[in-house]
Order: sequence, then C-alpha cells, then structure tokens
Amino acid sequence: MHSQLPISSDTGSPPIHDCWNRIGVRGDESCVELEKHVHCRNCPIYSAAAVRLLDRELPAGYRSEWTEHFAHVAQEVELDTHSVLVFRIGLEWLALPVGIFLAVSLLFLSIYKWAFEPVH
Repeated sequence: MHSQLPISSDTGSPPIHDCWNRIGVRGDESCVELEKHVHCRNCPIYSAAAVRLLDRELPAGYRSEWTEHFAHVAQEVELDTHSVLVFRIGLEWLALPVGIFLAVSLLFLSIYKWAFEPVH
C-alpha cells in the first residue's frame, strides 16, 4: 500500500511525542522511566500516544485507497505442488499423499457404516 498514516497529523493537532524512538527501547535507552516500566509499551506516555494515533481522523482518500486495494480479486496461481503428510517411523522420515487418506476414510466408512448409524 502506498500511503501510511504519519505520526504527526496535518489536521492541526500537535505531533505525537515519540520518545520510544529516541530515548526508549527503539532509541538509545536513556529514558529514566525505563527502569520503572521495563519497556515503553508499559509507559503511560506510550499508551497515550497509541490512543491519539488510533482515535484521530483518517487522511483524505485513505479509506477509498484501501477499499480499492481489497476490492480487486486476487488471481489464483496454480502451482505444480502436491500436499503430503510427513511422518516419522523410528529414524525414517516418510510422506504419503493426502489423497490416500480420503480413499482410506471412504473405504472405512463403507465397511463400518453400521457404526455410524443411530442406535434408536
């Protein structure tokens, strides 16, 4: 996606004090509050910044750009792959194609169908 929400909004509100990037865990770790909070995510300044970021107005065209992005139908690419179930017996690693399990389960159901019928 081309657009990202900036930390400072252009709606006239003051920029967000992102101390975690400068003196916090993503910076030089010189913040005196780190000793008390251990990590920036536990600090009330970090929490307040998150609330401001999540509660602000979206930039113009942001919602329509994402709507257009998700409205496109993804093209299915058919790969030349096979699904297998990998298992181990002793030191030997083996694999069986998953289709064989469908065949075995259908065979089991045809033989033991009485076991799945209601009793009453």
